[in-house]
Amino acid sequence: MERQSIVEIIAPRSWWPALMVGFVSLTGCAGDSQSEPTISQVAPVSAPQKVAIPSYYWFNATDWNGVTPQNSVGLAMLNPENGRWDASATPGFQSRFAALRALSPRPLIIGYVYTRYANQDPNNQDGGVHDRSVSQVEANIDTYFTTFPELDGIFLDEVTVACDFRLGYYQDIYAWMQVHYPGRKLILNPGGATDQSQCYLSGTASDPRRAGDIIVSFEGSYTTYSQCRTRPAWEMTTQPRLFGT
Repeated sequence: MERQSIVEIIAPRSWWPALMVGFVSLTGCAGDSQSEPTISQVAPVSAPQKVAIPSYYWFNATDWNGVTPQNSVGLAMLNPENGRWDASATPGFQSRFAALRALSPRPLIIGYVYTRYANQDPNNQDGGVHDRSVSQVEANIDTYFTTFPELDGIFLDEVTVACDFRLGYYQDIYAWMQVHYPGRKLILNPGGATDQSQCYLSGTASDPRRAGDIIVSFEGSYTTYSQCRTRPAWEMTTQPRLFGT
């Protein structure tokens, strides 16, 4: 898939520089009703922007040639079979990991794991089973850190936008990460604005309500992001230290 667009990331600035992330290419903003300031009307951040690459590439793909400091890449992702793992590919991804770590300045390197919306949706690729329990996701994360001990964090995809009963699913994973992999970051990707104030980012890292360190709150094209994207009201009043765009 062609990946030409950006994602807004919310995170504590003390750890995360401002990033632009490419995911899917969308265009236009027809039908939008602008009741809140658009992203282009919000005061710009002072931190330099870098590119985070959703590099869903196989370890030997030529796409990796573009993941360079010259392209301002600040984050790269490893994604061997959606985090479930293909053992035969381990040596190849270990070599790719070493190559990424050799870059100067080196990007942050994270591992991809899907969650099927807190295990609520079946995995049709595996016969329609519900295979994303908390323990199964944690097992995937264990494999990442066993294989790549210096990995910077984990990217959980297919995260629910609604902060309802499924919030506890992500809170459990985050609390487990704090115990087993302290200092590593958990990125959550609902792909849109969550429906409640702060939601996954409530409190400090030790707060039992917290479910992640960084949240991807927008997926779309640069045009949509810069001209049409409307922030929910709670984002406009949340502490500035939680935002990077």
